Amino acid sequence: RSSDLACYTHLGAVASQSMSIATELKTRVGKASSAFRQMRRTIFHNRHIPVKTRLQLLESLVISILMYGSGAWPLLSHRQYTHVSHAILSWQRSIVGVGFWSHTRMTDYEFLATWELPCLSVRLAKHRLLLALKMYQHAPIELWNCISLEDDLCEDSWLHALRHALRWFARLCPHDVPAETDWSTVDIFKWLSAATPACANRVRIAVKKHILQEHMIQEVAYGYRDLQQVCTQHGICFDNAPVPDNLLLQRFQCSTCPASFTTPQGLSAHRWRVHHEISLERQYVFSST
Repeated sequence: RSSDLACYTHLGAVASQSMSIATELKTRVGKASSAFRQMRRTIFHNRHIPVKTRLQLLESLVISILMYGSGAWPLLSHRQYTHVSHAILSWQRSIVGVGFWSHTRMTDYEFLATWELPCLSVRLAKHRLLLALKMYQHAPIELWNCISLEDDLCEDSWLHALRHALRWFARLCPHDVPAETDWSTVDIFKWLSAATPACANRVRIAVKKHILQEHMIQEVAYGYRDLQQVCTQHGICFDNAPVPDNLLLQRFQCSTCPASFTTPQGLSAHRWRVHHEISLERQYVFSST
């Protein structure tokens, strides 16, 4: 078929003549899903293995197949991001036994925060940063010339995706990355040239820090909910303050796309889910205290 002739597979990564990532994502999800089905009964649904251990085995046996070479992916569209993210979440929910069908009705954000699992945006940011550090050490100058040229000619270049990862890294580790910069091509090369060998480990620490922050935020939310339930059960009534009419009519516009929302929380969630940009509030959470 003509579609097969337009693609080339090398070490499991699919290169398409159309320069589209769609074929790569479809192949990756298919291979990972097949691996999950083969080991579902013997490993992932084995009640004799602790849930934490099964989730770790999922990372090494299945998600590694899906995320192989993902550091070279450009920014995914909303549909592509949702497709890959839902595949990972469906495997994780199947292992834990918590789905949308359960009585808890736990959202994806609550599930990831409760079980201390990274979302797809964090996974991609980590792989892009680690790839950039390795490429700067070992890749020939011709490759960087091609990457720079792509950044000048294409809006969805790989360096554009790397900028999102660097902004995320700067908010979590401000001592390792300058926060006040527009991350031009020159700025990226300056940071790569100044990066120490320990920078790769700092990226991994940033991922753990992000997971800890999300888990702590979720624990605080659960604590407030339980406190309100206990107070309500003992006869305490809470005043529901009316929302002003001007606030109901207010719209919060996204600066990147035409989407708008009625609450700032909705805008923050949209910018994180669609544009992979962390909200300003999360940078003020530094520890479990």
